[in-house]
Amino acid sequence: IKGMLSGIGIIIILKQIPHFFGYDADPEGDWAFFQVDGENTFSEIINTVNHIQPGSALIGIIGLAILIFWDKVLSKKGKFFQVVQGPLVAVVLSIVFYVVTKSHDVLAIASSHLVSVPVPDDISSFLGQFSFPNFSVITNPEVWIVAFTIALVASLETLLCVEATDKLDPNKNVTPT
Repeated sequence: IKGMLSGIGIIIILKQIPHFFGYDADPEGDWAFFQVDGENTFSEIINTVNHIQPGSALIGIIGLAILIFWDKVLSKKGKFFQVVQGPLVAVVLSIVFYVVTKSHDVLAIASSHLVSVPVPDDISSFLGQFSFPNFSVITNPEVWIVAFTIALVASLETLLCVEATDKLDPNKNVTPT
């Protein structure tokens, strides 16, 4: 169990290294080891060295330092540091960094690295962002097969996670299932 969780953690870290330094050549399609563009996880990390964005890297380093320092040092110093969480502070300081450096030539974060949320102009464009389900396919057997498969996989995953959590629990508590 610990090996599987460690492996998942290592994969996530390796996949996030290019984003940490602002290299987003393939931001959506990089979940597989071998990618469509012929690259792989390790070649993406090597390519990152040639495409480091100073602003993104600085935000990443500062954010990581805040997370570690907040958890290891500051959370033991007082109630304020226990109530206000480190990730919130890292996000707020990253926003402040962006606002302060957006007109700077080197440290500015490109708009392609920002989250793009649609902002409606009026109520009709706001309501136009929503779509209602197509209930005409409810009688389609393929829909039921997919729904049953998703439900089965989700149930098995939940049971496996409960078992893994029980094995990792230092108090050896058993979750009723």
